Amino acid sequence: MKFALTSLLFILILNFTASIDQSTIISREQSIENHPQKVHAIANYTTHSPILIESNSDFETQGWPGNGSASNPYVISGLNITSDVDCIQVRYTSVHFTIRDCFLSASDWKDCIDLQIVNTAFINSCIISTRFDGINLYSASNVVVQDCVIESARGPITALNSYGFQVINCTFPAGTLGSFPLRFWLETSNNAIIDGNEFHDVFITTVGSNFITLTSNNFTDGGLLLSGSGPSSFYEVSENWVNGKPLLYLEGNESLVIEADGYGQVVLMQCSNILVRDGNMSDTRPVQLIDCIGCTVENITAWRGSSGIYDYGSNYTTIRDCIFNGVGSAGVWMTRCGFSLVENCTSNPGDYIFERSWLIVQVCFDTIVTRCTIINHQDEALYFTGERMILTNCTIMGARYGVHVRGVNMTVDNNHIHSMSSENTHPFYSTGIHASSIKNSTISNNLIENGDDYGIFAMSNNSLFVNNTIVNNEGIGIELFNSSNGNSLYGNILKHNLLGNALDNGFDNQWDDGISIGNLWDDFNPHTHSQYEI
Repeated sequence: MKFALTSLLFILILNFTASIDQSTIISREQSIENHPQKVHAIANYTTHSPILIESNSDFETQGWPGNGSASNPYVISGLNITSDVDCIQVRYTSVHFTIRDCFLSASDWKDCIDLQIVNTAFINSCIISTRFDGINLYSASNVVVQDCVIESARGPITALNSYGFQVINCTFPAGTLGSFPLRFWLETSNNAIIDGNEFHDVFITTVGSNFITLTSNNFTDGGLLLSGSGPSSFYEVSENWVNGKPLLYLEGNESLVIEADGYGQVVLMQCSNILVRDGNMSDTRPVQLIDCIGCTVENITAWRGSSGIYDYGSNYTTIRDCIFNGVGSAGVWMTRCGFSLVENCTSNPGDYIFERSWLIVQVCFDTIVTRCTIINHQDEALYFTGERMILTNCTIMGARYGVHVRGVNMTVDNNHIHSMSSENTHPFYSTGIHASSIKNSTISNNLIENGDDYGIFAMSNNSLFVNNTIVNNEGIGIELFNSSNGNSLYGNILKHNLLGNALDNGFDNQWDDGISIGNLWDDFNPHTHSQYEI
């Protein structure tokens, strides 16, 4: 397979504030200087007010040249529209029209071009800049965007329920209007062609979209971002580059070994028994698995980017010996997976302030996380929802929640959770183990110490809290919240927790084993009290 790098285009750089004023508007002269190849023969843009077209007849009524046929479309061209509302809106039309050689700049929460329920539009050689969506399509058919420069702080292009959409030979500059990676969003939009574009800080995100062609694109700090919420299908994915290396997309392959260091991004769709190993990958989502069976990802180091390893709908996945440094949302993100193993992985967000959860496992079953180290995360270190999940022998330091667990038959055992902190993330509280809704579960043999607030906070039914050591926390050692009932708590060591060692707001909970084992309380004096008040 050959790979050809698309030549870099000039980059449009803007500095925006929250409102439209002189400092937020790029001048016609600046746009010509920065993008001479996009200006073509136009010497001057004509300043124009925002355009609203809501029927076929509006084109003629407003005086736009053409007759709406394929050979003579209506034409909007040569305009400078800088506005605090949507620059160009076209709705409910079936005629052919073209928007070309325009400079469009919109303020916060406004689109530069908004096309809804239209058929057959051509957007060519425009310079587009906004803090919201550059181009928004809803129920639009046969829209072609070609030779444009599109800069956005949220999403350069969003297409919802659209068909036959094409983006060809466009430039998406590095974001100067915001700090987050940008989303080129395709949702339930079929037969899209994305070819020959230059993307900076942009992820193409597909949700429930089919027959997509993705060819000859160059991504810098971005790539392909598959969503498991309605997995998409591709007609062709080829000749794409991510951070100077090929994007590898495999569908339906089996029994392969992939040396990941040779690729900028690895995407597996409905594959089986694939080993992805030995990669140092940055500023992307390095490895994605969708509906796979028996695949293994090992010895991957991920730097920054959207997330480290994303797995949706797969079974028998193994993720081992990986390192995650400052990835954006989760080092490992698993949804609707089963019979999987995550072991001996390390995560540290470093200076990347958007770090949320290290491991997200939601609506999963029979998955084990073991021997992992998670340090200094902004929200949850680990987030579990599902059934029969096991977290064991891990070290967690400095998150808001060490472990946030919800589900049935969950096990959190023999972990060291310390220095939980809400200082930089939340004004309310932090928790070593936050069991927001568990049933028939076991929390045992954990050391939880030196946290800003709770050791364990639980909304729990019929669960065991056994042999945990909870010491030197600034809040309550263990709290059972209002509806908690039928729980047993014994063999726990509770010492030097500033706001009290225990608080039970539930009912029918038993703070011993019913035979001979209770809990050790540092503030209980058997010489002066016959029982410990909780």
